[in-house]
Amino acid sequence: LEFRRVLFRSYFVGVPGTPGAALTLESKQQPVAEIPFASTQPALAVAGFPYTTYRVTTPIQQIAWETRVTPASGNPNLAVRRERVPNEFNNDAYSETDAGVADSITLVPPTLSDGVFYLTVYSDGAHRFSLFNGEPEITDRPYIGATVNAPPHTSRNGWRYYRLTD
Repeated sequence: LEFRRVLFRSYFVGVPGTPGAALTLESKQQPVAEIPFASTQPALAVAGFPYTTYRVTTPIQQIAWETRVTPASGNPNLAVRRERVPNEFNNDAYSETDAGVADSITLVPPTLSDGVFYLTVYSDGAHRFSLFNGEPEITDRPYIGATVNAPPHTSRNGWRYYRLTD
């Protein structure tokens, strides 16, 4: 599909295909929920329209920002984009893991800066998820030592962050 904006919020849609072929086109306004930075959104069940989008304003001087979708059912995925609504094809970052594994994205400067970011949770079918956004967990560890990947981190996709204390 190709969308082109024309005056007065009119849109023209071009769909490649065979002339005379029957097509079904659904057009609707996608809702966007405003959520605060450093918050957790409770479990949300989604069926029908596959996209759930949130708007977050990140504060100045963040060293890192983590977004995480924890599935309760189905296979929800996550996309992030600065100043524009993302999807699985247009985004600044995305995470698509297997069902049952949390999707997470961590942005750091220069990609991360203060301003407006959009988060879109999407899936091919019905799904239920909770959403976290905020500072990632940073664990203090001594310079010499060993760390074992243990629950709750074994069912999570993404990075672990450590700060060396000596």
